[in-house]
Amino acid sequence: MSDNKRSRFYLVDGTAFAHRSFHAIRRLTDLEGRPTNAVFGFTKTLLKLIREETPDYMAIAFDTHAPTFRHEIYPEYKATRKKTPEDLVAQMPVILEVADALGIQAVEKDGYEADDLIGTLARRAEEAGMDVVVVTGDKDLLQLVSPHTSVYDPQGKSGRCTADNIRDRFGLDADKIVDVMGLWGDSSDNVPGVPGIGEKNAKELVSKYGSLEGLYENVGEVKGKKGEALRENRELAFLSRELVRIDRNVSLDLELEECKFEDVNGERAIPIFERLNFLSLVREFTRSVEEDLDYHVADEAGEVEQLVAELRSAGSFALDLETTSEIPTQAEIVGVSFSFRPQTGVYVPVGHTEEALVGTDGKQYKQLSLEAF
Repeated sequence: MSDNKRSRFYLVDGTAFAHRSFHAIRRLTDLEGRPTNAVFGFTKTLLKLIREETPDYMAIAFDTHAPTFRHEIYPEYKATRKKTPEDLVAQMPVILEVADALGIQAVEKDGYEADDLIGTLARRAEEAGMDVVVVTGDKDLLQLVSPHTSVYDPQGKSGRCTADNIRDRFGLDADKIVDVMGLWGDSSDNVPGVPGIGEKNAKELVSKYGSLEGLYENVGEVKGKKGEALRENRELAFLSRELVRIDRNVSLDLELEECKFEDVNGERAIPIFERLNFLSLVREFTRSVEEDLDYHVADEAGEVEQLVAELRSAGSFALDLETTSEIPTQAEIVGVSFSFRPQTGVYVPVGHTEEALVGTDGKQYKQLSLEAF
């Protein structure tokens, strides 16, 4: 696949955006009073991404509640994090439902984090000749940046991080980020790092020595308290690096073609948005669906002849009678409706009163006979 025809695969950090939406939006509920703030913010983020980026492939990765391999090597991993609010936990299944309705593949796997699933799919997509965009606000995923993988935060001020600008943004190339994090640690995930070594020192050391291995081969050159801390916490530095390193070889029962994104299906989305009381989205998608509808009246003999020919060639069709009563013994037929393709319909008036022959568009329609069929 040549570079100018590479498909674009968007990988969304679903867990991160669900949390961000939950804390950014307050006091939003469905008709039964259940919280929907995270669902709404998450949905708006996805729709904005789809409209502005027009992805060819798309998948959303989520964490599960199961412990990961990182907990096995360091039980205190993420131990300082606050428990996920119950109102957010309750919304996660709905977020998955919305993703499915929008036609986006969701992926999760016990024992691994969303980051690992994104890293694995990014590797596979690159190997298949695609360009990858990782959609997240998490700095840990910057380690995935490469000539064909960028990181994009649609809700942040940082824009896109690419192989061309990551050094300007982070101070080092992407492949050095895990070494920096091994020294610096990550307090949000309770990754210890080396005590007394901050971001600036970590970047300077990795930049000078190239890697953790290079640093520890020359650790005697580092003087003072920092050198002492490094020597005393060698194992902790390498452990921390393993905790932040993304596993890019997770076994996933998912083919890349299952992530091909066509377009948002408004007809599938509208019922969910109605249930969630997302009225603005209901109106938006209803207008979109109606623009694609083809409903018309056939009140000329030639139009009915064409309709009959199309019904015969279609092989199957739906038919509905418009009558003067719901009681069969009292009902008289006033019109016949046909549909033989999605979002299309033809109405044939056969027994209207004169007043009813004026359509909602103001047009005067003719009266036909059932004998036309």
